[in-house]
Amino acid sequence: MKEEYTFLQKNYSPEPIEKHLWKFMRLRPQNFPTIRLAQFAALIVKSNHLLSKVLDIKDTDALRKLFTRLDINLYWETHYRFDVESKPVIKSLGQSSIDILLLNTFVLFLFSYGKHTLQEYFINRSLKLLEKLPAEQNKIVTNFDSVGIKVNTAFDSQALLELKNNYCDHKKCLQCGVGNKILRMA
Repeated sequence: MKEEYTFLQKNYSPEPIEKHLWKFMRLRPQNFPTIRLAQFAALIVKSNHLLSKVLDIKDTDALRKLFTRLDINLYWETHYRFDVESKPVIKSLGQSSIDILLLNTFVLFLFSYGKHTLQEYFINRSLKLLEKLPAEQNKIVTNFDSVGIKVNTAFDSQALLELKNNYCDHKKCLQCGVGNKILRMA
């Protein structure tokens, strides 16, 4: 890796990431940025023409399979950080991590690609993907659930996140259908 970096540095002058920008605190080791970068590199190696594949794959399970069994460099089986050895552990993405990745990258990519190319087909695919992914599990969704708003899919949880950001955070409860319903229940 050092030889490759030296070659790239001479030819392209990349700027190294400053040490203080690497965030390891409050993360499980499996989620360390070093591991995620190694997994991303493995994904690129595994998936020639990744962009084309993402645009062509219509099935949610087939998209998930892109992220399963990523063969990361053997170095990372015994490391979470550079130069700090650990017990050997196979680093792989779990189902929920894959779903979050699909939600936060591929749905956005498909939607943006459809908007940019003026192809309604990709916009609709991104929305259908949202309907097939499970709802996010976070504090905001839990709060809505506690007042009786059921969340079944990522489409629902994304809608509630948007409501919170545009209405709840700005105290516009009376202008929000959900806010009105909750106030009437109280």
